[in-house]
Amino acid sequence: MYIRGKNHIPTVAEEQQLFAAIRENDLNKVRDIIATGYNLNCQHFSSTPLIVAIKHKNLDMIKLLLDSGANVNNGTRDGFLPLSAAISSNCPIEIIKVLISYGANVNHIGVDFFNYENLLPLVIKLTPLSWAIVKNNKQVAQLLLENGADINGRNDDGTSALRLSQIFNRLEFLQKNPHLAQPHPVVEQTYISKNLEGCTPLTAAIVSGKLDDAKALLEEVDSCKADSNKQTPLLAAVRCENLEAVKLLLNYKANLTIPTAFLEAINLKCLEIVKYLLEKGANVNKKYRDGCTPLIKAIENESLKIVKELLNSGAEVNLANSEGMTPLALAANKRSILIVDLLVETGADINLARQELEEFAKDDEDFDTYYENLKEKREKRDFRYGAHEAAD
Repeated sequence: MYIRGKNHIPTVAEEQQLFAAIRENDLNKVRDIIATGYNLNCQHFSSTPLIVAIKHKNLDMIKLLLDSGANVNNGTRDGFLPLSAAISSNCPIEIIKVLISYGANVNHIGVDFFNYENLLPLVIKLTPLSWAIVKNNKQVAQLLLENGADINGRNDDGTSALRLSQIFNRLEFLQKNPHLAQPHPVVEQTYISKNLEGCTPLTAAIVSGKLDDAKALLEEVDSCKADSNKQTPLLAAVRCENLEAVKLLLNYKANLTIPTAFLEAINLKCLEIVKYLLEKGANVNKKYRDGCTPLIKAIENESLKIVKELLNSGAEVNLANSEGMTPLALAANKRSILIVDLLVETGADINLARQELEEFAKDDEDFDTYYENLKEKREKRDFRYGAHEAAD
């Protein structure tokens, strides 16, 4: 029999062989593979032998792996953990008890998939107690509490088992804590909404338009925390074009995430949200990492009303992007006579966009007439200004 070294990393073929034996509940074959020195705690691939056994609810196999050195708290690189996997997979209570008896940490946050009404599965990160509440398993919840689970332990999104028990109206799961307040009437759909992959409870509530639920969550969670899609709650509200949600979030200090949300509101041409964010301190002249400014973004989208609003709010009319292109040059490239005229009337320097304006004039006879008149007016103005200075 070939004996592997202690630090040997299993090959894909070796892993597949062991995983197949575990799925088939072939205890003898698994013993033989372990006897070769197989590293049961290697995190190199997508799962671990113990998690595979848990997903297939094979109690004898789980005991064999644990007795053979599998670490009960060893998870995958993506954060899948044995105890959370057992709870999210609705394993029998005996499996949960075995894992705890071998030292499973009852407060470690674990990742797993959650299928809601057979729709797209969500990947969420919860403590074991929170998983028990989400999976509607009162027996497991009480077992965890008996073994030291913290009802206030924070999940990845800032919620806690206590808060989720209120959201799901399952406070009786925590009945060993009689001081708890009455449940808040929030429906389950707030937490796991249809087709909201990657959303936190807060962004799910916002996207679902459940602002009462969002307000309840805001008492507990970080109003600025992004979900796994890198979407902040404020950004989600803007994308839903929900001004009331925007107002709610800004009452809970989400103003720290205004810059990205402001640019998205401009991109989506949400004039009322743009106005409100300006009132709340959005920087009208911020230059973003890609060199874009709010005014340039509005011009790119050919949104005349938003261009007007930004200019009226103090946008610098000649502030160029990282490539040196001014708003006027971009408007000329977009062939937008009205935006060009608005920028010129606001004081845009035509000399900083002369090439783009001349190319526009060559392509468009109406603009050519406008541009010639513009140049003539500028020449007369400059002449009068020069004559006035000479007289002085």
